[in-house]
Amino acid sequence: MFVSLTDRCPRRWAFLIGLLVPILLSGGCGKGRERQPVYPVRGQVFIQGQPAAEAFVVFHPVKDDGAQALRPYGYVSADGSFTLTTYEQGDGAPSGEYGVAIVWPEGEEGHDRLNGRYMDPKKTKLRAEVKNGPTELAPFRLSR
Repeated sequence: MFVSLTDRCPRRWAFLIGLLVPILLSGGCGKGRERQPVYPVRGQVFIQGQPAAEAFVVFHPVKDDGAQALRPYGYVSADGSFTLTTYEQGDGAPSGEYGVAIVWPEGEEGHDRLNGRYMDPKKTKLRAEVKNGPTELAPFRLSR
């Protein structure tokens, strides 16, 4: 049986939508641009050695931070793994270097369990490189 995020915690879903909508409106759908090739990307997120289940991961291109930049994103599964989406669910990301933002919402209010420490890709040191082919990233091992 499928249970959507909106059924389980509507405020958390609203919090994540608030993060995702600007990404999609900023060019994530590629309107008016040629569709870039994307490559499958898999990674993991752990907080103090435990999977960061339901964390939200966004890759921000280092060389193109304009409003039209593509920002691949993914959700962390119960085992700590994630795949990236750019155009279609799980399709991957364009090759390049990225600053990585991670938010881990908690409770009905959607408070970030990481206190915003990894929310801004320009302030965190989280980086990733997507190759011209399938990419398996080293795990992100974070602390609170």
